[in-house]
Amino acid sequence: MFLTIAYMVVLFVMDSTGRQWRRCTVDSTEVRPGSRFGSPYVQLSTSCGKLALDKGVGLDKADEVAREFTPGTGYDFKLARTARHPGWWLGDTTVHDWRRV
Repeated sequence: MFLTIAYMVVLFVMDSTGRQWRRCTVDSTEVRPGSRFGSPYVQLSTSCGKLALDKGVGLDKADEVAREFTPGTGYDFKLARTARHPGWWLGDTTVHDWRRV
């Protein structure tokens, strides 16, 4: 139990600090339902791995946000520190901001 809580704290700190811009190419997008109590989010399959975009995504805008991304196009994504350590992060890396290249 203690290790689980400690792990969650470490992930929270790493996700909220050290954000950096990374250039990635979007391969595809998919609207995902989210957790039991969470809102839907847009899952982006990219050259940087799977990313989760939930900022500005709600029940009524999820499909619209997903259509904003063109497959094969480059984007700059502001990602958390956890994006630099693939393989041990549970779930998709959170996108904190993005812009088309």
